Amino acid sequence: MFAVLAAIVVTAIMVLQFAVIIPMFHLDASAAIAGRQAILKTPYWYRVLLVLRAAVVEEILFRGYLIEKVRQLSGSTALAVIISVAAFTFAHLRGWGMVHLIAVGASGVVFALLYVWRRDLPSNILGHFFSDAIGFLTG
Repeated sequence: MFAVLAAIVVTAIMVLQFAVIIPMFHLDASAAIAGRQAILKTPYWYRVLLVLRAAVVEEILFRGYLIEKVRQLSGSTALAVIISVAAFTFAHLRGWGMVHLIAVGASGVVFALLYVWRRDLPSNILGHFFSDAIGFLTG
């Protein structure tokens, strides 16, 4: 249930970004659009594997490992969330452009808070999979 809720929130952020934020601030979203279009041109089976890999690897690395390790070393959950979101966002810089980082950073916050609240990595993985699937498997 929490996975679906997280996916809905992340999808709403993406819609808000493209429907309101980008037009309001006259931002150039061409790199993000081109990146998505390039992925949509690949075979469907490849996109499924891509979305699955992103969900599993990114949640294990940025939430399951990084949050726990920073919290263990510093004793600070807030610092762990900040570092996790920053690392997750930075990892998405290459190839997608700066505008894409709005939604990536916001989704990083959603998934980091979900992980800290529930400490349920499978739920995070499923939510991440659902949110990426909406963008890359339905197009």
